Amino acid sequence: MHIKTFRARTLREALAKVRAEFGDGAAVLHTREVNAGPIARVLRGRGVEVAATPDRAPLAEQAAGSGAVMTSASPTSPPPAPPTRVNRIAERLDELDELLEGFPHRSAEVEPKRSGVDPLVAAYGRLIEADLSPALARELIRAAEDSLPTEDIALPGRIDQAVVAQFQARLSVTGPIRTDRAGCHVVALVGPTGVGKTTTLAKLAANARLHDGARVGLVTVDTYRVAAVDQLKTYAEIIDLPMKVVANPTEMREAIAALSDLDLVLIDTAGRSPRDSQKIDELRSLLEAAAPSETHLVLSVTATASSLADTVERFDTVSPSALLLTKLDESPTLGHVAETIASTRLPVSCLTDGQNVPEDIRVASVESLAKHLLGRASR
Repeated sequence: MHIKTFRARTLREALAKVRAEFGDGAAVLHTREVNAGPIARVLRGRGVEVAATPDRAPLAEQAAGSGAVMTSASPTSPPPAPPTRVNRIAERLDELDELLEGFPHRSAEVEPKRSGVDPLVAAYGRLIEADLSPALARELIRAAEDSLPTEDIALPGRIDQAVVAQFQARLSVTGPIRTDRAGCHVVALVGPTGVGKTTTLAKLAANARLHDGARVGLVTVDTYRVAAVDQLKTYAEIIDLPMKVVANPTEMREAIAALSDLDLVLIDTAGRSPRDSQKIDELRSLLEAAAPSETHLVLSVTATASSLADTVERFDTVSPSALLLTKLDESPTLGHVAETIASTRLPVSCLTDGQNVPEDIRVASVESLAKHLLGRASR
Protein backbone atom coordinates (compact mmCIF):
# COMPACT_ATOMS: atom_id res chain seq x y z
CA MET A 1 0.00 0.00 0.00
CA HIS A 2 1.40 3.39 -1.03
CA ILE A 3 1.42 5.87 1.88
CA LYS A 4 2.52 9.49 1.66
CA THR A 5 2.73 12.20 4.29
CA PHE A 6 1.54 15.76 3.57
CA ARG A 7 2.26 18.81 5.72
CA ALA A 8 0.59 22.21 5.67
CA ARG A 9 -0.37 25.11 7.89
CA THR A 10 -3.98 24.01 8.14
CA LEU A 11 -5.79 20.72 7.78
CA ARG A 12 -7.76 22.02 4.83
CA GLU A 13 -4.56 22.93 3.02
CA ALA A 14 -3.12 19.49 3.74
CA LEU A 15 -6.27 17.81 2.45
CA ALA A 16 -6.15 19.94 -0.68
CA LYS A 17 -2.66 18.57 -1.31
CA VAL A 18 -3.98 15.02 -0.80
CA ARG A 19 -6.77 15.59 -3.33
CA ALA A 20 -4.39 17.19 -5.82
CA GLU A 21 -2.08 14.18 -5.79
CA PHE A 22 -4.39 11.22 -5.04
CA GLY A 23 -7.83 12.44 -6.13
CA ASP A 24 -11.14 12.61 -4.25
CA GLY A 25 -11.17 8.89 -3.54
CA ALA A 26 -8.08 9.02 -1.33
CA ALA A 27 -8.27 7.67 2.21
CA VAL A 28 -6.81 9.54 5.17
CA LEU A 29 -4.91 7.17 7.47
CA HIS A 30 -3.65 9.53 10.15
CA THR A 31 -3.60 13.20 11.12
CA ARG A 32 -1.63 14.92 13.87
CA GLU A 33 -0.46 18.31 15.01
CA VAL A 34 3.10 19.12 14.14
CA ASN A 35 3.31 21.99 16.65
CA ALA A 36 1.48 21.53 19.93
CA GLY A 37 0.12 24.77 21.36
CA PRO A 38 -2.94 26.58 22.72
CA ILE A 39 -6.32 25.32 21.55
CA ALA A 40 -6.97 28.48 19.59
CA ARG A 41 -3.79 27.91 17.58
CA VAL A 42 -4.81 24.32 16.97
CA LEU A 43 -8.26 25.41 15.84
CA ARG A 44 -6.62 27.74 13.35
CA GLY A 45 -4.79 24.71 11.98
CA ARG A 46 -1.12 25.65 12.39
CA GLY A 47 1.17 22.78 11.60
CA VAL A 48 -0.82 19.73 10.51
CA GLU A 49 0.46 16.44 9.16
CA VAL A 50 -1.75 14.06 7.16
CA ALA A 51 -0.86 10.53 6.06
CA ALA A 52 -2.95 9.32 3.12
CA THR A 53 -3.16 6.60 0.51
CA PRO A 54 -4.76 6.51 -2.95
CA ASP A 55 -5.91 2.93 -2.32
CA ARG A 56 -9.62 2.36 -1.70
CA ALA A 57 -9.27 -1.04 -0.03
CA PRO A 58 -9.84 -1.20 3.75
CA LEU A 59 -6.79 -0.27 5.79
CA ALA A 60 -6.71 -3.51 7.72
CA GLU A 61 -6.62 -5.65 4.59
CA GLN A 62 -3.91 -3.53 3.00
CA ALA A 63 -1.74 -3.56 6.11
CA ALA A 64 -2.10 -7.32 6.49
CA GLY A 65 -1.09 -7.93 2.90
CA SER A 66 1.88 -5.58 2.74
CA GLY A 67 3.10 -5.29 6.31
CA ALA A 68 3.20 -1.52 5.84
CA VAL A 69 3.46 0.71 8.82
CA MET A 70 2.79 4.43 9.19
CA THR A 71 6.16 6.14 9.48
CA SER A 72 4.65 9.59 10.00
CA ALA A 73 3.32 8.83 13.48
CA SER A 74 5.47 8.64 16.61
CA PRO A 75 5.96 5.25 18.34
CA THR A 76 3.58 6.33 21.08
CA SER A 77 0.81 7.38 18.70
CA PRO A 78 -2.56 5.63 19.14
CA PRO A 79 -3.67 3.09 16.55
CA PRO A 80 -4.75 4.74 13.28
CA ALA A 81 -8.42 5.44 12.74
CA PRO A 82 -10.28 3.81 9.85
CA PRO A 83 -9.89 5.60 6.51
CA THR A 84 -11.96 8.74 6.15
CA ARG A 85 -12.89 10.27 2.82
CA VAL A 86 -11.04 13.53 2.17
CA ASN A 87 -14.12 15.36 0.97
CA ARG A 88 -16.07 14.49 4.11
CA ILE A 89 -13.37 15.94 6.38
CA ALA A 90 -12.97 19.04 4.27
CA GLU A 91 -16.69 19.77 4.37
CA ARG A 92 -16.71 19.54 8.17
CA LEU A 93 -13.89 22.12 8.30
CA ASP A 94 -15.64 24.69 6.12
CA GLU A 95 -17.83 25.98 8.91
CA LEU A 96 -15.04 26.45 11.47
CA ASP A 97 -12.69 28.04 8.97
CA GLU A 98 -15.37 30.51 7.93
CA LEU A 99 -15.84 31.49 11.57
CA LEU A 100 -12.14 31.96 12.28
CA GLU A 101 -11.35 33.76 9.03
CA GLY A 102 -14.30 36.09 9.61
CA PHE A 103 -13.16 37.31 13.01
CA PRO A 104 -11.24 40.58 12.98
CA HIS A 105 -9.17 39.04 15.82
CA ARG A 106 -8.92 42.28 17.72
CA SER A 107 -8.32 40.15 20.78
CA ALA A 108 -4.87 39.42 19.40
CA GLU A 109 -4.00 43.07 20.08
CA VAL A 110 -4.48 42.48 23.80
CA GLU A 111 -1.89 40.71 25.91
CA PRO A 112 -4.06 38.20 27.82
CA LYS A 113 -3.07 37.46 31.38
CA ARG A 114 -3.72 33.81 30.87
CA SER A 115 -2.97 31.24 28.21
CA GLY A 116 -5.60 29.12 26.55
CA VAL A 117 -8.45 29.46 24.13
CA ASP A 118 -9.13 32.68 22.27
CA PRO A 119 -12.20 34.11 24.08
CA LEU A 120 -14.03 34.55 20.77
CA VAL A 121 -13.51 30.93 19.80
CA ALA A 122 -14.46 29.74 23.28
CA ALA A 123 -17.68 31.79 23.24
CA TYR A 124 -18.55 30.45 19.80
CA GLY A 125 -18.04 26.91 21.08
CA ARG A 126 -20.43 27.50 23.97
CA LEU A 127 -23.11 28.79 21.61
CA ILE A 128 -22.76 25.75 19.37
CA GLU A 129 -22.90 23.54 22.47
CA ALA A 130 -26.19 25.27 23.36
CA ASP A 131 -27.46 24.17 19.91
CA LEU A 132 -27.53 27.57 18.22
CA SER A 133 -27.09 27.49 14.47
CA PRO A 134 -23.56 28.29 13.27
CA ALA A 135 -24.84 31.31 11.33
CA LEU A 136 -26.56 32.86 14.35
CA ALA A 137 -23.61 32.01 16.61
CA ARG A 138 -21.21 33.81 14.24
CA GLU A 139 -23.55 36.79 14.01
CA LEU A 140 -23.75 37.12 17.79
CA ILE A 141 -20.00 36.70 18.31
CA ARG A 142 -19.15 39.34 15.73
CA ALA A 143 -21.74 41.78 17.08
CA ALA A 144 -20.50 41.18 20.64
CA GLU A 145 -16.89 41.78 19.61
CA ASP A 146 -17.79 45.01 17.80
CA SER A 147 -19.62 46.26 20.90
CA LEU A 148 -16.60 45.92 23.21
CA PRO A 149 -13.48 48.04 23.62
CA THR A 150 -10.43 46.15 22.42
CA GLU A 151 -8.96 45.90 25.89
CA ASP A 152 -12.12 44.24 27.27
CA ILE A 153 -12.22 41.28 24.91
CA ALA A 154 -9.77 39.13 26.89
CA LEU A 155 -11.35 39.94 30.27
CA PRO A 156 -13.09 36.92 31.85
CA GLY A 157 -16.79 36.79 31.02
CA ARG A 158 -16.94 39.98 28.95
CA ILE A 159 -17.56 38.28 25.61
CA ASP A 160 -20.30 36.11 27.11
CA GLN A 161 -21.96 39.15 28.66
CA ALA A 162 -21.82 40.98 25.34
CA VAL A 163 -23.25 37.96 23.50
CA VAL A 164 -26.21 37.84 25.90
CA ALA A 165 -26.78 41.58 25.44
CA GLN A 166 -26.71 41.24 21.65
CA PHE A 167 -29.11 38.30 21.78
CA GLN A 168 -31.52 40.11 24.10
CA ALA A 169 -31.55 43.03 21.68
CA ARG A 170 -32.92 40.67 19.04
CA LEU A 171 -35.78 39.45 21.26
CA SER A 172 -39.19 40.92 21.95
CA VAL A 173 -41.97 39.86 24.30
CA THR A 174 -45.65 40.69 24.61
CA GLY A 175 -45.98 41.01 28.36
CA PRO A 176 -48.95 39.41 30.14
CA ILE A 177 -52.27 38.82 28.37
CA ARG A 178 -54.54 41.75 29.09
CA THR A 179 -57.39 41.20 31.57
CA ASP A 180 -58.03 44.81 32.55
CA ARG A 181 -61.81 44.65 32.07
CA ALA A 182 -61.72 47.30 29.34
CA GLY A 183 -63.89 45.13 27.12
CA CYS A 184 -63.83 41.51 26.06
CA HIS A 185 -60.32 40.39 25.07
CA VAL A 186 -60.28 37.36 22.77
CA VAL A 187 -57.13 35.22 22.55
CA ALA A 188 -56.72 32.20 20.27
CA LEU A 189 -54.11 29.46 20.50
CA VAL A 190 -53.10 27.77 17.25
CA GLY A 191 -50.42 25.27 16.31
CA PRO A 192 -49.59 21.71 15.28
CA THR A 193 -50.98 18.62 16.97
CA GLY A 194 -49.36 17.65 20.25
CA VAL A 195 -47.70 20.93 21.23
CA GLY A 196 -49.82 21.30 24.38
CA LYS A 197 -52.41 23.90 23.37
CA THR A 198 -55.23 22.57 25.57
CA THR A 199 -53.11 22.29 28.72
CA THR A 200 -51.59 25.71 28.04
CA LEU A 201 -55.02 27.26 27.60
CA ALA A 202 -56.11 25.77 30.93
CA LYS A 203 -53.05 27.33 32.61
CA LEU A 204 -53.84 30.73 31.11
CA ALA A 205 -57.50 30.46 32.15
CA ALA A 206 -56.71 29.38 35.70
CA ASN A 207 -54.18 32.16 36.25
CA ALA A 208 -56.50 34.82 34.82
CA ARG A 209 -59.42 33.61 36.92
CA LEU A 210 -57.70 32.71 40.19
CA HIS A 211 -54.81 35.19 40.29
CA ASP A 212 -56.20 38.19 38.38
CA GLY A 213 -59.86 37.78 39.28
CA ALA A 214 -60.89 38.10 35.64
CA ARG A 215 -64.13 36.75 34.23
CA VAL A 216 -63.00 34.12 31.74
CA GLY A 217 -64.79 32.02 29.12
CA LEU A 218 -63.52 29.14 26.97
CA VAL A 219 -64.23 28.15 23.38
CA THR A 220 -62.96 24.96 21.77
CA VAL A 221 -63.04 23.92 18.14
CA ASP A 222 -61.02 20.77 18.75
CA THR A 223 -63.95 18.49 17.88
CA TYR A 224 -61.58 16.10 16.11
CA ARG A 225 -60.45 14.79 19.46
CA VAL A 226 -63.20 13.96 21.92
CA ALA A 227 -60.63 13.58 24.67
CA ALA A 228 -59.48 17.17 24.16
CA VAL A 229 -63.03 18.50 24.55
CA ASP A 230 -63.56 16.40 27.67
CA GLN A 231 -60.22 17.56 29.08
CA LEU A 232 -61.12 21.22 28.62
CA LYS A 233 -64.60 20.65 30.05
CA THR A 234 -63.01 19.17 33.16
CA TYR A 235 -60.81 22.23 33.60
CA ALA A 236 -63.80 24.54 33.01
CA GLU A 237 -65.81 22.76 35.69
CA ILE A 238 -62.97 22.86 38.22
CA ILE A 239 -62.31 26.57 37.69
CA ASP A 240 -66.03 27.31 37.22
CA LEU A 241 -65.82 28.80 33.72
CA PRO A 242 -68.41 28.92 30.93
CA MET A 243 -67.40 26.92 27.86
CA LYS A 244 -68.65 26.68 24.27
CA VAL A 245 -67.94 23.96 21.70
CA VAL A 246 -68.11 25.08 18.06
CA ALA A 247 -67.62 23.36 14.72
CA ASN A 248 -67.91 26.10 12.08
CA PRO A 249 -67.57 29.87 11.62
CA THR A 250 -71.26 30.54 12.31
CA GLU A 251 -71.11 28.76 15.65
CA MET A 252 -67.87 30.58 16.44
CA ARG A 253 -69.50 34.00 15.94
CA GLU A 254 -72.45 32.94 18.13
CA ALA A 255 -70.13 31.68 20.89
CA ILE A 256 -68.04 34.87 20.94
CA ALA A 257 -71.22 36.95 21.08
CA ALA A 258 -72.58 34.89 23.98
CA LEU A 259 -69.35 35.40 25.96
CA SER A 260 -68.79 39.04 25.02
CA ASP A 261 -69.69 40.32 28.50
CA LEU A 262 -66.62 38.59 29.98
CA ASP A 263 -63.14 40.05 30.41
CA LEU A 264 -61.27 37.30 28.57
CA VAL A 265 -62.24 34.59 26.09
CA LEU A 266 -59.67 31.89 25.30
CA ILE A 267 -60.03 29.81 22.12
CA ASP A 268 -58.56 26.32 21.89
CA THR A 269 -58.17 25.19 18.27
CA ALA A 270 -57.61 21.73 16.82
CA GLY A 271 -54.07 20.74 16.02
CA ARG A 272 -53.25 21.15 12.35
CA SER A 273 -50.47 19.63 10.33
CA PRO A 274 -48.43 22.52 8.93
CA ARG A 275 -48.51 20.75 5.56
CA ASP A 276 -52.29 20.34 5.42
CA SER A 277 -53.22 23.53 3.58
CA GLN A 278 -56.94 22.68 3.58
CA LYS A 279 -57.05 22.37 7.37
CA ILE A 280 -55.07 25.58 7.72
CA ASP A 281 -57.64 27.33 5.51
CA GLU A 282 -60.45 25.99 7.71
CA LEU A 283 -58.64 27.32 10.76
CA ARG A 284 -58.27 30.72 9.14
CA SER A 285 -62.04 30.86 8.47
CA LEU A 286 -62.80 30.06 12.11
CA LEU A 287 -60.39 32.72 13.33
CA GLU A 288 -61.85 35.31 10.98
CA ALA A 289 -65.24 34.60 12.55
CA ALA A 290 -63.79 34.93 16.05
CA ALA A 291 -61.81 38.10 15.27
CA PRO A 292 -59.35 37.50 18.15
CA SER A 293 -57.41 40.34 19.70
CA GLU A 294 -54.35 38.07 19.83
CA THR A 295 -53.41 34.82 18.08
CA HIS A 296 -50.59 32.87 19.72
CA LEU A 297 -48.75 30.26 17.67
CA VAL A 298 -47.86 27.49 20.11
CA LEU A 299 -44.52 25.77 19.43
CA SER A 300 -43.02 22.82 21.25
CA VAL A 301 -39.29 23.27 21.75
CA THR A 302 -38.86 19.50 21.35
CA ALA A 303 -39.33 19.97 17.60
CA THR A 304 -36.29 20.34 15.34
CA ALA A 305 -35.15 23.70 14.04
CA SER A 306 -36.32 22.87 10.52
CA SER A 307 -39.72 21.72 11.79
CA LEU A 308 -40.16 24.92 13.79
CA ALA A 309 -39.26 27.05 10.79
CA ASP A 310 -41.70 25.10 8.59
CA THR A 311 -44.49 25.47 11.14
CA VAL A 312 -44.00 29.23 11.45
CA GLU A 313 -43.98 29.63 7.69
CA ARG A 314 -47.13 27.60 7.08
CA PHE A 315 -49.13 29.08 9.97
CA ASP A 316 -48.30 32.57 8.75
CA THR A 317 -51.57 32.50 6.81
CA VAL A 318 -53.54 32.78 10.09
CA SER A 319 -51.57 35.90 11.04
CA PRO A 320 -50.18 34.94 14.46
CA SER A 321 -49.33 37.91 16.67
CA ALA A 322 -47.02 36.07 19.09
CA LEU A 323 -45.17 32.83 19.77
CA LEU A 324 -45.83 30.71 22.87
CA LEU A 325 -43.14 28.13 23.70
CA THR A 326 -44.03 24.87 25.44
CA LYS A 327 -42.25 21.82 26.90
CA LEU A 328 -39.08 23.63 27.90
CA ASP A 329 -38.55 20.89 30.48
CA GLU A 330 -38.42 18.18 27.81
CA SER A 331 -35.51 19.43 25.69
CA PRO A 332 -31.87 19.23 26.88
CA THR A 333 -30.88 22.27 24.79
CA LEU A 334 -32.99 25.11 23.43
CA GLY A 335 -30.60 27.01 21.20
CA HIS A 336 -32.22 25.63 18.05
CA VAL A 337 -35.32 27.69 18.91
CA ALA A 338 -33.30 30.92 18.85
CA GLU A 339 -33.06 30.89 15.06
CA THR A 340 -36.85 30.68 14.74
CA ILE A 341 -37.42 33.54 17.15
CA ALA A 342 -34.75 35.70 15.56
CA SER A 343 -36.01 35.12 12.02
CA THR A 344 -39.76 35.57 12.64
CA ARG A 345 -39.45 38.76 14.65
CA LEU A 346 -42.66 37.77 16.44
CA PRO A 347 -42.72 38.54 20.16
CA VAL A 348 -42.84 35.67 22.65
CA SER A 349 -45.72 35.66 25.12
CA CYS A 350 -45.29 32.76 27.55
CA LEU A 351 -43.08 29.80 28.41
CA THR A 352 -44.31 26.49 29.82
CA ASP A 353 -42.18 23.84 31.46
CA GLY A 354 -44.46 21.15 32.88
CA GLN A 355 -47.97 19.71 33.04
CA ASN A 356 -49.10 21.27 36.32
CA VAL A 357 -52.07 23.63 36.07
CA PRO A 358 -51.78 26.53 36.72
CA GLU A 359 -48.18 26.55 38.00
CA ASP A 360 -46.03 25.59 35.01
CA ILE A 361 -46.37 28.72 32.91
CA ARG A 362 -44.76 32.14 33.09
CA VAL A 363 -44.83 35.36 31.13
CA ALA A 364 -41.75 35.57 28.93
CA SER A 365 -39.11 38.23 29.47
CA VAL A 366 -36.05 38.87 27.33
CA GLU A 367 -33.91 37.85 30.30
CA SER A 368 -35.68 34.51 30.78
CA LEU A 369 -35.64 33.82 27.04
CA ALA A 370 -31.91 34.45 26.80
CA LYS A 371 -31.27 32.28 29.85
CA HIS A 372 -33.24 29.35 28.42
CA LEU A 373 -32.14 29.61 24.80
CA LEU A 374 -28.44 30.28 25.30
CA GLY A 375 -28.07 27.79 28.14
CA ARG A 376 -24.56 27.66 29.61
CA ALA A 377 -23.44 30.40 27.24
CA SER A 378 -25.68 32.90 29.09
CA ARG A 379 -24.10 32.36 32.50
